[in-house]
Amino acid sequence: MILETLDPDFLSDSVELVFDPRLPEVEKERLRRLALVAEGRAGSVLVPTSGTTGASKLVVLSKRAIQDSAAAVIEHLCAGTRDTWLLALPLFHVGGLGVLARSFLAASKLVRLPSVDGRPTWSPSAFVDLCTQKKVTLTALVPTQVFDLVQAGLKAPATLRAIVVGGGALDAALYQRARVLGWRLLPSYGMTETASQVATASLRSLDDSPDAGLPWLEELPHAKLSIGPLSTIEVRASSLLDGYVTEDATGLRFFDPKGPDGLFRSGDFGEIQVVDGKTALRVIGRGDDVVKINAESVDIAALDAWLQECAGRLGIPGTVAVGFRADARRGAELVLMESDDVSNVRLALLDAFHARVRPFERLSVLGPGSLQRTELGKVRRKV
Repeated sequence: MILETLDPDFLSDSVELVFDPRLPEVEKERLRRLALVAEGRAGSVLVPTSGTTGASKLVVLSKRAIQDSAAAVIEHLCAGTRDTWLLALPLFHVGGLGVLARSFLAASKLVRLPSVDGRPTWSPSAFVDLCTQKKVTLTALVPTQVFDLVQAGLKAPATLRAIVVGGGALDAALYQRARVLGWRLLPSYGMTETASQVATASLRSLDDSPDAGLPWLEELPHAKLSIGPLSTIEVRASSLLDGYVTEDATGLRFFDPKGPDGLFRSGDFGEIQVVDGKTALRVIGRGDDVVKINAESVDIAALDAWLQECAGRLGIPGTVAVGFRADARRGAELVLMESDDVSNVRLALLDAFHARVRPFERLSVLGPGSLQRTELGKVRRKV
């Protein structure tokens, strides 16, 4: 039996599926079908990746893996019973699940932002007020939330001793501005497949001047990081996924992406060095067609496949494509690129495309001539 919940029991043998309650019903049913493949994997939490239009899959995480990740973060942050965690992230992503697991294992107090359908209601001023009222000491945020705090000119409450920042790359200038306002940020690197972070800036980095720039990320005690031959980040960790459940032309299937040696090869580029006697990571960039918007992973290739399907119905396949441009607050904005003028069918195209995507995946229009290709014919996604 698969349990659907936003408050998993990390000690039970149940198999629990978490997902955004706001998803379209057809997507919920698809996730339920995927979950049936993992029904026999006792003591697991099934977490959807953030892909869409058929590209999403379930990541099968054992509850032991989630606990191992939480224990490593607790050790890294020297967290304990005197701490109060504030949950400001959704529980249908590993960021929120991680906060829940850490407060549980460390027997720390847990405070939650008011939420709607499992998603905390975000307000920078309300966040600061709640931190002050409840004497919050630890929390986790995404770069968009840090941006909002800085834009509002809000100073950090005195009790807040560390904020883990994940879910996307943190801009160096934003980090500096936040530190000047007193926000004790610890950038981190992780993913759903690792049940949250595997490398995080050290508490010692908070003693450095904000002008020092982004700190290197210290390898957490449960993980071993390496750099592959193509400069991609490789991970061995006790928190790694058991596998994926996917759906393709052959049907539903479970597979383990790890190598025979237990190595998980990410699509991210990085470099490693020894800092203060410990292995440290610097993330250089992503190596695939995925961008982060409001800390949500967005599979541009999958979205483009859906766009081409919509365009095919209108007789214009290949003349449009999905691209993205930087957005200071959200991380990125998706755009509709056109090689030719499709204004006569543009509205119908966008209506069809937007009917099956999430709100932050809606497209802004760039206009004719905005679709550019490389010499090899590959679409230049970034504009």
